[in-house]
Amino acid sequence: MQQLFPMWLINLYYDAFKGLNRYVWLLALANLINRTGSMVLPFMTLYLTKDLGIDMGNAGYAMSAYGIGSIIGSYGGGKLADRFHYKNIQVWSLLGSTVLLIPLIFLRSYPLIILTVFVFSIVTEAFRPANTVAIAAYSKPENRTRSFSLMRLAFNLGFSLGPAIGGVVAGTLGYKWLFLLDAVTCLLAALVLIFALPTKAREQKLDDEEKVYSPPSESVYKDKQFIGFIVMVALYAICFFQMFATVPVFFAKDMHLSEPIIGLLLALNGALVVILEMPIVAKLGNYKRFMLLISAGTICMAIAYAILLAGNPWIGFAIFYTFMITLSEIFAMPFMMNFSISRAPKARQGEYVAVYSMAYGAAHILAPTLGLAIADHYNFGTLFGLLTVVSIILAWAFYMMRAKHSL
Repeated sequence: MQQLFPMWLINLYYDAFKGLNRYVWLLALANLINRTGSMVLPFMTLYLTKDLGIDMGNAGYAMSAYGIGSIIGSYGGGKLADRFHYKNIQVWSLLGSTVLLIPLIFLRSYPLIILTVFVFSIVTEAFRPANTVAIAAYSKPENRTRSFSLMRLAFNLGFSLGPAIGGVVAGTLGYKWLFLLDAVTCLLAALVLIFALPTKAREQKLDDEEKVYSPPSESVYKDKQFIGFIVMVALYAICFFQMFATVPVFFAKDMHLSEPIIGLLLALNGALVVILEMPIVAKLGNYKRFMLLISAGTICMAIAYAILLAGNPWIGFAIFYTFMITLSEIFAMPFMMNFSISRAPKARQGEYVAVYSMAYGAAHILAPTLGLAIADHYNFGTLFGLLTVVSIILAWAFYMMRAKHSL
């Protein structure tokens, strides 16, 4: 055993996972179950076009409806998490998702499908801000970033398993079974929280160093520094999500990689996050200069797109790109989340997390639209050059925020 896994490696992973509250593990389990069941979204376009005969344009509107609903759901979920207990918000979100998935098995009317998808996205995305606030409540300041990384690990693992299972189910049993299985997993996740998560969490005290993040204003929209940070997060996310929006098209058209190879490259991203993020964050979790780490992650993204800018068709460049964009994700995203929750006054944590989630929701809508439009009107080289420049400017902006406010 020690020959296969050296003791230093075993200790590294042990240190990464030890000391986390058992309820954080429970919340991560609920997230894993829920996201493993999230197999509907990746196959929604195929279901609408192949099974229902809806054209690609109208199928795209369904996905846009989901994106708009996700922004509303994130904001609403955050506001509700500040007024009601985060356990209740998560449970009702999961139960509501269960109920709304069932009609999609039988609906044939395109307007009703659009409406149901829109309402479903509002309800299901209300889960995430409440889940984030809950994880913060059950974490200590010194292990909060690791707790968020565990949540991301569960999210990424579930999102890797979900499409893989969904592809098998859709190919063997049919697309309608995806809705049923997703409904079952939502129900299972709700039951886990109902019976295992207590209603009251212990209140965590902020240490003196963390208190500097607390803004003087009551409303998130009056916190100008945080709003500026959110704008930068949205721009970061638009650049990052090109990994799923335009880079696969580049791999296929310009690098002539096959679909299985492209799928393996995307799977490599998830695998690297699962393997590397927790140990790295465990080493950096007590480092309070969040913006410096976020800036380093953004530089990794600039390097990743500069690699694609070279235009070399060798697959090694694609692998190196995937490695660097994954490092960007690992260094930037957990600390972005920690800064958002640490910045928030206790009574407005849900609202701050909601605004943070909305930045990603907006990026999900804008990333494919802007990326594909630039690549189509100009070329992929122009797109990747622009992404490289924007990433460098963002890295500088994050660094300047750190230098100005000692973050």
